[in-house]
Amino acid sequence: MELNHYTVIDVELANFHSDSICQIAIQEVLDGQVVFEASSLINPQEKFSPVCVGVHGIEYSDVKNAPTFAQYWPTIKEHCLNTVLVAHNAIFDVSALNASLERYNIRLDNNWPYLCTMLLAKRLLPERAGKSRKKALLEEDPNSYGFGLAALCKYYHINMLKHHDAFSDVVACRCLLQKLLEDGELIAADFHEFRRPLTNTLATALIASGQANACPLPKIGQAGVRYCLTGKFSYGSRSSVTKMIEETGGIVYNSVQLDTDYLVVGNKQGTLKTVTSA
Repeated sequence: MELNHYTVIDVELANFHSDSICQIAIQEVLDGQVVFEASSLINPQEKFSPVCVGVHGIEYSDVKNAPTFAQYWPTIKEHCLNTVLVAHNAIFDVSALNASLERYNIRLDNNWPYLCTMLLAKRLLPERAGKSRKKALLEEDPNSYGFGLAALCKYYHINMLKHHDAFSDVVACRCLLQKLLEDGELIAADFHEFRRPLTNTLATALIASGQANACPLPKIGQAGVRYCLTGKFSYGSRSSVTKMIEETGGIVYNSVQLDTDYLVVGNKQGTLKTVTSA
């Protein structure tokens, strides 16, 4: 399979919330040539975690005058849609992109096809799997193990200017993809689709269109009742609520299905919106 048109993306987060993007970069590639590139610091309008600052070095003082994600999105929107997104550990970047769109009530109807260079490397370079760092050092080849972006770039002699700088990582990921494709061909299984979850914005749209009704929070855990949980809850983690439902005979779906009885949507303030099929 050929990949003629794609957009490489990388994001950095201010904290452990997936919607706290503080830097984003992309390169759009058409027929092997970079036709568009962009990079910007982003004001996440959230506090920075010292752990995350220790990774990428970006602090609040760096982004206080930067655009928010909502302000910057129009700059890159058309270059992210109608193409394949490529990233290293792509589910992280695509999930952050989706969470930020949801946070600012930016509705998109499409799902995203994406390709992950980390997963591609695992398929094309199986000899790197299962090898410990200790064993690699004993073999005097410290770059012969692992599937991190930095390790793979060292393996392929790709120069990384600054790891965990979004633009530097985008350039490195694009070069890594080119090297990987010299070692093997793409197959259908290399392409994935990120299905955007139904959250507050879409729940509101369903209610407005008459496809679903807002309703009081049901008694959790009724036997045979089918739920889908999404968002952030103020009481208990989603996994603990899921466990409670399942222990009392309820069914919890990972995504909304045709036979879902209740969609329970939480937001960052811990309030809930409950939707049932019309």
